[in-house]
Amino acid sequence: MAVDGQGEVTFLPRPSELELHREQAALRLSDATRILFETREAPRERERSLEPLARVLAGELEILTGRAPVVVEWDGGQVPPGSDILLRFSSPATPFPETEAEEVQGYQLRTTAKGCEVRAPYYKAVAYGTATLLQALGEDERGFYLPAMTVKDSPAAAYRGISLDVARQPHSIEVIQSVVDMARLYKIRYLQLHLTDDQLFTFPYPGITDRLERNISYSREDLVRLVEYADHRGVTLIPEMDLPGHSARLKESGYLEPTKSDRDVADPANFAKIQAVMDEMLIVFASSPYFHIGGDESSAGSALEPFLAAMNEHLRDDPPGGKRRLLVWEGFGGAPVEELPATGEDRILVMAWESSYNAPWNLLRAGYEVINCSWKPMYVVGGGTLFHPGSTGGRKFFPEEIHRWHKDLFMHWEPGRPVYEDAGPRDADRTDHEWDASVLGLDDQILGGQLLFWEQEEKSVMNELIPRLPVMAERLWNPGVEESFAAVKKRSQEVSARLLPIVQPVAIVAGVEVESFPINDIYQPYEGAQLEVKLENRTRIDGEIRYELGGFSNQMTGPYFPAPEAPGESSSEYEGPFSQSGGFSVRARLFREDGSLVGGDTFQFFNNWENRVQVTEFQLEVERGASVPDMEEISEREQIRSYQLPFLRGPFRNVDLIGQLHESLLIPPASGDYTISAKTQSGHASVFLDLNQDGKWQAGEKLIVNTPNSEEEIAASPVRLEAGKPYRLRVDHKTGIPRPVLLVYLDGPGTEGKKEISPYLHLVE
Repeated sequence: MAVDGQGEVTFLPRPSELELHREQAALRLSDATRILFETREAPRERERSLEPLARVLAGELEILTGRAPVVVEWDGGQVPPGSDILLRFSSPATPFPETEAEEVQGYQLRTTAKGCEVRAPYYKAVAYGTATLLQALGEDERGFYLPAMTVKDSPAAAYRGISLDVARQPHSIEVIQSVVDMARLYKIRYLQLHLTDDQLFTFPYPGITDRLERNISYSREDLVRLVEYADHRGVTLIPEMDLPGHSARLKESGYLEPTKSDRDVADPANFAKIQAVMDEMLIVFASSPYFHIGGDESSAGSALEPFLAAMNEHLRDDPPGGKRRLLVWEGFGGAPVEELPATGEDRILVMAWESSYNAPWNLLRAGYEVINCSWKPMYVVGGGTLFHPGSTGGRKFFPEEIHRWHKDLFMHWEPGRPVYEDAGPRDADRTDHEWDASVLGLDDQILGGQLLFWEQEEKSVMNELIPRLPVMAERLWNPGVEESFAAVKKRSQEVSARLLPIVQPVAIVAGVEVESFPINDIYQPYEGAQLEVKLENRTRIDGEIRYELGGFSNQMTGPYFPAPEAPGESSSEYEGPFSQSGGFSVRARLFREDGSLVGGDTFQFFNNWENRVQVTEFQLEVERGASVPDMEEISEREQIRSYQLPFLRGPFRNVDLIGQLHESLLIPPASGDYTISAKTQSGHASVFLDLNQDGKWQAGEKLIVNTPNSEEEIAASPVRLEAGKPYRLRVDHKTGIPRPVLLVYLDGPGTEGKKEISPYLHLVE
């Protein structure tokens, strides 16, 4: 029989071995609860004391319970019965691992009514145990408790990572810290920072960054503090300097010589200069056992492999802080194992993402160790625009796809790529655009996987991460859990509800119930002239909410929400619900009474544009060619979803081949002859207009047939329309990948030239 304090407990990822002692009393947390930590002798500084982790845990418990336990060094003696939490080391391997990459990651946790103990050989593994502890935290009428349980847990995959693109769009240190918090809470081992690209060189190196105009870089002090922040939480930051491609800003700086092309960047004359920058990164990111040199999408040609080899040799020689391993994107072809070792102490580690440069089966057969960064479903790609007529802004795979994935499964979304074309050896299904590497028996060479953010503005990162990361975490930690996605989603939501106060202490609440498919997780439509907004403190800290408001471009052809400024001392203090009109955004933070920040930012974007188009989406068989099927004849069984939008556009999440039926009423501003034109990219469309207004599609009312997949604009013959009369408009759209652009234009009396058609559209009653 279950006793008091033993309610339902959900974990994500689920521990590999878990025993809940429901017949035993729970551990009750109180004002007397302490966190005891152990210190020891160890060759690496991070492994000498668990005090930083104890203080992190105390701060998290304060957020969740309102009480911050006292942190005390353990003297090694018997812990008296009470409500203490003991963090301690178990025996490490002999000899002690030289780097974090060699550590085992298993931990043990035991909770009784008399106390809780988390033990592991290494700091990071103890941190994983405290993440499980936080997920187990419960509350009832008597207060907060930890259920009686025994956990013996370790991950299935050694490499569990996130990468963040801070070189294409600036990210504040605070937002990166929030990503670190999420990584900690879900036992993610690494956070890779893409620090350099064509847009920005964000690592502070005076010989480069001092020579660049309109560049944004971090301060060295900020990065050192960020590394420490992550280290304390059991997350390791990996620096990436993407070369020799993606190097426009480096070339522009004049630091290298020669410097005109990717091949110039990879010239041996530049090796020492690049290695000097690398050394500075290694000093700042001292805890990382890896350094990522990029190597993707380069035009360096035959100079690429010697360049990568030179960087690897430097890392394996005697760089600052000791030897590291080289990480590279799958950007080289063949099996250059002499230059880029696949085995042995100097082996490189390859992140397989595209499959076109080097298919995963070729890499594995050559002996390389691989990280599965399969574009589908691990890429989260998107610019800052919340509305977009296609392009990469909507290429974000749903968590359902991640739930289907595992570290040995490679997928792709684009025709022509080897994985998409089922070109892999011993592929059991040549129609599913996937390849399971386990058929080669080389799955031990696939060390894990990584979720990758590209081109994201900081305002959207967390809301894209929150539903995806827990699913990936379980697929890498405990892939043996066999549950439907609905069950995993429910478990994820339950865990997230408990942990979200640590990451996003402020909830932005608005009563929005509008039939519209969400374009982005942080965008919400609303109806009416104004919207009342409430801000709620999710934590148990009696803090102060401060917020900033942002505007909206209000341009239908280029709508954009710029992110509000980060709230600070001069920002508005929240005193109660407030109302706003039109398009606007809110960014909120929680501060303690002493002014220190609690957790991270919460963003939300609102707009009250009138919906004008009804959209129905259908599942289509994969069809090549320009012919657009009649969307009105597709069975309802193939319907995916139906929603309304304020303008006519292609799909905003462009990760599948689908059919779209767009329906609206065109009301011309004046009487006369009008020309309707349309263009598509990565897809095709046909345009209909009910000219005789009889509600039926007659011959001659299909004005445009099968637009080309090229953004070539196709114009229909002019049609005579009367002012103020509603003409039913229909667009059948067979979408494609990667950029399902759909744009329709109107040119005639009252439009003052050719204009995008949406302002003249209205919902069908």
